Amino acid sequence: VQIGINDDSYYEVTSGLSEGEKIITVIDESLKDGEKIKIADPSKNNGKKVNIKGNKRKGDGGGPGGPPM
Repeated sequence: VQIGINDDSYYEVTSGLSEGEKIITVIDESLKDGEKIKIADPSKNNGKKVNIKGNKRKGDGGGPGGPPM
């Protein structure tokens, strides 16, 4: 797709997407170009986060916070 105007929260798709097609807006770094995905139906999980096998990351968290001020 071609991206037009954006403000880091919203992106304008100017071409490369037909009506009814969907795009991924949040991805895991392990997703590779051309890899098949399964779209989860949010109505079937009552709004709970969907865990996808193999997407657990290690080492991304920050340590404990500093003392209260």
